[in-house]
Amino acid sequence: MKKIVIGVIVGTFSLLCLACVSQAEVIDKIVAILDQDLILLSEIREQIAKPETLIIANIQTSSQPEQDALPYLLERWLLEREIQYLASPKEMERMKELALTYLALAYKHGTAEELLNKLQQAGISEASIENELMLYMKGMDYIRRKHRFSADIDTPQVVLELFQDWIKTLNANAKFQMIP
Repeated sequence: MKKIVIGVIVGTFSLLCLACVSQAEVIDKIVAILDQDLILLSEIREQIAKPETLIIANIQTSSQPEQDALPYLLERWLLEREIQYLASPKEMERMKELALTYLALAYKHGTAEELLNKLQQAGISEASIENELMLYMKGMDYIRRKHRFSADIDTPQVVLELFQDWIKTLNANAKFQMIP
């Protein structure tokens, strides 16, 4: 009798477990690993839900926006890790122009003015644009301060080249792994 009851209980438990497993739902997915940090699909989707991200990353019409946004998002994550605690630049307009110029060149928008026009035509507020650009503005300011005695930091092209070199170094030093 005990064996039959135990068999019924085990069988019932097995059916319940099977029912639970068959109704399992994937809540999130690890897409990549950046050094020690996991990058989740939900994080990428949260970022590409912002129209300013889609425009700057130049992926408005992409069939695979999560994948195509990764270079821009990785660059932002690397910048954030390096300079997130720096104060806002004192020369906001100058740094904004440099940031727009860098992004326009890096993500093939033509000029800074063309990129700014795309953002404004999409109805993105000045505050949202500035918020999206802030890491780049801080980065430009950081580069200007870092090289103030060794380079002509009043020449925009020099600052852009120094910034591009710094971004390349950050990317080269980062350990990035895609998860299939």
